[in-house]
This record gives sequence, structure tokens and C-alpha cells, in this order.
Amino acid sequence: MENETLKQLEAYSYSTSDRSAEMVMDHFCAEHDLSYETYEEEEWSQDGKYQMREISFILSDGLVYGVCESRSGSPFTDWYNQIDNEWYCTDPLDELVLVQLSNDGRQGLIEGLFICSRRELEEEILGNCINFGEILGKHSDISLEFHKELADEKDLTILSSDADFITNLQRVLKVSRTISGHNPLDYS
Repeated sequence: MENETLKQLEAYSYSTSDRSAEMVMDHFCAEHDLSYETYEEEEWSQDGKYQMREISFILSDGLVYGVCESRSGSPFTDWYNQIDNEWYCTDPLDELVLVQLSNDGRQGLIEGLFICSRRELEEEILGNCINFGEILGKHSDISLEFHKELADEKDLTILSSDADFITNLQRVLKVSRTISGHNPLDYS
């Protein structure tokens, strides 16, 4: 995804003497009247005398900007940080998630394991009443009302948002969306 903020961030990152991603983000956001929060921050991985990690930030525009950074030195001396000037940009709502549906109602248990984007989850499932039809037998006519906020929802659980894991799961199981059981997206 290419956008103007990403181009400006890469240009600023290349022109500045700031060497850590957090310093670049602090100064860039102050200069452009933006705010940010750390989105994901990997642990430093050791490779000889160097350490590397990936770090990403969510800006006030709602998009996630990330970069790889490395450092050398030690905890007993100063660290010398260096960032890769190739920043990336993603929309967190397009991130795939592995979701479990589990509703133990008076007519029976409704379960499902499925993959969808956060956008699909928020726009098509959360806050909606989904009619599953007669999935538990004749005259069952099952409808589930989902809360608007995932934190309030007891029937849905995000099991993983790890993109590599989900991609491998799709490849191994040869599925794209529904792994087992019922997927609310098939009924919405």
C-alpha cells in the first residue's frame, strides 16, 4: 500500500540522523502534527554482535507503519541503532485472524473455526444478528446476536492474528475461510 505519509516517512527517515525507529517516529509525528502508538514490537534477536527486530506503529490515520531496525553494542555500553529506510504500511483491518465461534444455547452447541479479516469481523459479524437457519435440525431456526465490541462478545474468540501461522494453516488444510463447523460469514 503506497500513500503520501509513507513516502514522507521514508524521506524523513533517510534524511535524519535519528537512528532508532522510535526517535524517527517521535520527530516525524511532531513535525507533521500526528500522533502514534507502538503497535507491535518484536524482541531483539541476536546475530553475532548485532541484534535485529521489527517494530511497527499505528498513526492517527489508522494505518500501521513498520520498519526493521538493528543495533550493535551491549547493555554495558552505548547501543548504535540503525534502521532500514524501507518502511511498510498496512491497514490493520485487512489483517487475517483465526476466529472460534462457540455458542452453547438451549437448542444445542454451535461451533465453528474460520479465517476472516478484521474488517469482515467488525463490519459483517459484530453488531449484527445472523440467522443460521435450521442448522440444529428441523424447526431449530437459530439466530445469534453479536455484540458491537469484540471484548464484550462471549461467542467469538480470536485465536490468532499471526499472518505466517494463518497462511500455513490455509496451505496445509487447503482451506481459505471455513476450517470446521459454522462460519457466520456464510450466513450474513
